[in-house]
Amino acid sequence: MRIPLQFRAQTRLQAIDELKGIAIIIVILSHARSVLPALAETLRGEVGVDIFLALSGFLLAFSSTNESAGAFLRKKAWRILPAYWIALIFFVTVKALTLGAAHIESIGLHLFALQLFASPEYIYDINRSFWFVSFIALAYLIFLAVRKHVERTGLMLIACGALTQRLGERGALLWALATGRDRRPLDTATPPSRYFASYELEHAVETLEPLLFLLRRFVDRLAAEVTAAGLATASLRLGLRFEDETTHERDFRLPQPDSRPDALFCVLEQHLATLHTAASVNRLELELFPAAASVRQDGLFEASLRDPHQFYDTLARVAALLGPERIGTPCNANTHRPDAVTLGPPPAVIPEYHPAPNPPAFGPLLRRFRPPHSALVECAEETPVALVCPSVQQAQGRIVQTRGPWRRSGEWWETDAAWAHEEWDVELDRGGLYRLTRTRDGWWLEGIYD
Repeated sequence: MRIPLQFRAQTRLQAIDELKGIAIIIVILSHARSVLPALAETLRGEVGVDIFLALSGFLLAFSSTNESAGAFLRKKAWRILPAYWIALIFFVTVKALTLGAAHIESIGLHLFALQLFASPEYIYDINRSFWFVSFIALAYLIFLAVRKHVERTGLMLIACGALTQRLGERGALLWALATGRDRRPLDTATPPSRYFASYELEHAVETLEPLLFLLRRFVDRLAAEVTAAGLATASLRLGLRFEDETTHERDFRLPQPDSRPDALFCVLEQHLATLHTAASVNRLELELFPAAASVRQDGLFEASLRDPHQFYDTLARVAALLGPERIGTPCNANTHRPDAVTLGPPPAVIPEYHPAPNPPAFGPLLRRFRPPHSALVECAEETPVALVCPSVQQAQGRIVQTRGPWRRSGEWWETDAAWAHEEWDVELDRGGLYRLTRTRDGWWLEGIYD
């Protein structure tokens, strides 16, 4: 059965250490039978060896199943071979001084712990206990060959029917996972389709701080859920209910999808800081509407806003002072009306500037006045004959030549938006060419020709 890696790394089994100590004592006393003959028939060294080998096999399965074969062999060799070689040198020297030099073949076999695989005369040639080192090396190699099946074998011996009888369907599923029969051990989790949070206040609040405290908790939790689903927040909806049963709802559209809780909370905080209510708040609601996170590669000739949320935050503060209809980027209106523009939200990315092509020069250039100057025009048979413009001193006198009129109109189907222009080009007796425009509001000096 699988033992958690954290349990393996941090736990030392004291009972196993005590049993190993007893087995080692039995082996040592068994080897001391020549000194203590009374123990010759009492203690059997084979029993201690068997106990030690069984416990060693258990500890191998307990501690090294997540270790690579190379790391396992290096660790075991470093723990056994240095002490073994020192003992080998000692006993080879003692034997050479007392009983005669050992065979070179025997020394070579003992050096690499291969004496167990040689002829019987080499096994006990130098020291009768060195066979155990060769046996341990063989046991390590066998363990590396079969350790992939060690964890699974214990549970495979348990019948699936027995687990199902004891644990029900859950037991059958666990048996399939542990034995590798189930190839899909992960259960899919469907993220929530709605990211909503609400709180019914036990006591109505009149100050801003309690609401901001609750909103911060809502934003942190909902933003984490949206991020876990691989999405970002595109808009927010804030709902308040008051003691007089009235409600307040406000939708906030972000300049671009964002998953940062600080940016979302800043939007809500600014709105509540400017909100004035006649009653206390007894219920708070917040909902996030997710969208795919925008991933865009910057261009070499484009300038992106460093922080679009901060930029739009500044615009919101300016709009609160001047009015939202007076803040924005001018855009050409979809009409033929001259100088008709609308204010739209500024883009997050400023495109590369491409100057408009200059048209070929054809006649004198018109220098237009912005705004146009109010003028007094005398007409004869619907044709201008005299001009007086108080704000432009040189634009006064009799009109000697005219060209026009050029009439334009549009949006006549809307009473408030209907417009009509009548344009004239005139030359004064004092000199100078001018553009005059007549609208419903009167005559205007539109510009002067260079």
